[in-house]
Amino acid sequence: MPNGPIPTILVEDHEITRLGIRMMLERVPEITIVAEMADGKSAVNKVIELNPSLVLMDIGLPGMDGIEATRAIKAAVSTKVILITSHRNDTDIFAGLSAGADAYCLKDASAAQIALAINSVMDGAVWLDPGIARQAIQAMDRGNRGPLPSRNGGHEF
Repeated sequence: MPNGPIPTILVEDHEITRLGIRMMLERVPEITIVAEMADGKSAVNKVIELNPSLVLMDIGLPGMDGIEATRAIKAAVSTKVILITSHRNDTDIFAGLSAGADAYCLKDASAAQIALAINSVMDGAVWLDPGIARQAIQAMDRGNRGPLPSRNGGHEF
């Protein structure tokens, strides 16, 4: 992990939710918020401009959603991306991970869980909310090993 606070961009389209997440993150000494964005396209542009170490990204963003923004960020820079969302469906989970997300956190996570996710991805691990990890394993057990439906109606592998 880098020395000092981790430069982080927070991407959330709902102002009140963004404020709440920021307030929670201010209790995590490992990070410092360097920018806040409300849509995917602006987030991609700001990440390319600032090249932060970390992005906390909502999935349900206007215009370019968080999954597409994650894919674009990962294609451009080595920034770590943590999806922080209320989306619990298999399609979004697998699409987010396929896009290159380093972690998948639910918005009901505690500050301690967010800190654990941040520390894990900054150490090079992939982190999944425990409930999401269980759901992903159950999806694979159900035979979801073939092509998964993508968010745009096609298939992803």
